[in-house]
Formats: sequence, structure tokens, C-alpha cells
Amino acid sequence: KHDDFKAEAVYVATWENVPNYPDGSFFYSDEKSDLRNTFQAALITDFTDTFMIYSYLNIEFSGRQSAVIGYTAGDGFQFFNQPGSQTDAISQIGQVKTGNYKGMLFFHLTPTVMVESKADFQCREWYCKDRDRFGEHAHWMNFLVPCPWTIFHAQLDSRYIPVSSSKHGRCYIQRFPRVVFVDGELLTPETECCYQFIWLNFGSPFGGSSSPFHRFSFFQLQHQYHSQLTLQPYEWCCLQSRNCHLYFERRPSSSTWFYWPPGWGWFFGDPHVRTMDGKSY
Repeated sequence: KHDDFKAEAVYVATWENVPNYPDGSFFYSDEKSDLRNTFQAALITDFTDTFMIYSYLNIEFSGRQSAVIGYTAGDGFQFFNQPGSQTDAISQIGQVKTGNYKGMLFFHLTPTVMVESKADFQCREWYCKDRDRFGEHAHWMNFLVPCPWTIFHAQLDSRYIPVSSSKHGRCYIQRFPRVVFVDGELLTPETECCYQFIWLNFGSPFGGSSSPFHRFSFFQLQHQYHSQLTLQPYEWCCLQSRNCHLYFERRPSSSTWFYWPPGWGWFFGDPHVRTMDGKSY
């Protein structure tokens, strides 16, 4: 209850006698084209708390594609779908009672204080430790190789190999790790290039990510570091929490700048090889 709430602004929208889309168009025939819906939405706020009231005066159909009733903040996380949405049962929404009110729904839209999840904590802890280890601007990023221009270039360039990934699309990494020493530490930087259809995905959340540790490094410890300090943080930051921007700040996508596909090489003549015993091949 909000007994001390006093509205400062109200916005009301009314949909009166709305027909069922497309209401018997050239491509569709609709036996229910005479049915109509009338409903109303009222947005009420005191600039601290905000409420939404839906009123369903007359509901005669639920739509060709079953309707969804509720609200969303548009970020994919803060939303609510009324039970019965996307089913034929939603056409009975006018009979639903909230307290003493029939055909009315009340929603409190003001977000509550979010409690940090375990994944939030793990992501931020990893972010701070990684920044302490490599600095604000990690020098190992200077040794990243560029990504091929398109997925076709990645497929044809033998310097890159496909890898499994929790990201969307298909991903490739450079076949052989580069061994570098950065601030006295041995590293094998890896570039991951992920493609959606043809083109390169870049940045949060589905772009490829770089790593100071190559997953197929000759050094076993580098392989373990890649799993613990690149793959696992992606799970914490991008899949289990909303901190993907922190992950890509420390593990950014590589671009296609300075990429050049390998050229063709030609040779001719026979024999090509002569062994020490005098035989030609």
C-alpha cells in the first residue's frame, strides 16, 4: 500500500472499438472482423513512484497472434507479462478482478533496490583484479592480431581456426599463439573473431573477445588462465549478470584494421626435392 502517494501527473490513453488486425485484408479472411476491443491505460506518478493502471471495458477478441499484457522497460530484463498472455485465455482479461475492481490491473513500475547477485560480485571482483594485474590500459592488447574481414575470409585463411563459443554466430581464433613478454610476464594473446551471418560482430554482448592467454597455448598454465580469467568471467558478466560492458572493457573485440588476406604462391618444375642419396622427387 502507498497511503501517502499523491499524484502529480497523469497520462491517459484510450483505445476505443479497436478492430482485429488486419480485419479481413486481401491476404487474410477473418470471421471475427466485427469484434471490437475497448481498453485504457493510465500512467500516474508523483515523480518518485510511478504506477500503471490498465482498464479493460470490453474485450471481444485476443488477436490473430495472441496478445501480451504487461509492461517492459525495453532492456530485456525489467518486464512483466500478465499470466495468460499469448493464449486465448487473455480474451477473458475483462473478467479478472483486482480487489473490488473488475477488468482492472495495477502495476507499480518504480524499480526496487536491486540486490547484487553472486555473479555480479564475481564479475566486479574479476574486473578489479584484472585491472590491478595489467593496469588501466593493458599493454598486451598491442599484440593482438586483426580479424578477417568476413566469415568467408576466416574460413579460407588457414591462420585462423573455428572454435566453440557461448556467443552468437561462429567464432574463430588465430591458429598459433604469439609468445610475448609484457611487464615481465609471459603472455600468449588471443584474438577471437565472431561472425553473425557474414559480418564481424563487434563489442558487447556478442562480439568476439580478446584474451592475454591463448586457449591452445603451448604452456599449460596459459590454457588454464584462459578458462579461469577469460571464459568464466564472460559467464559471470554477460550471461549471469548485466555487466557485459565491464567484461569488454578488459577483453575488447579486435577489429579488421590492418588485416590482409594471405596471397597466392606459385612454383613449377620437376623435381622439387633431391634427397641426400641422390633421388629426385
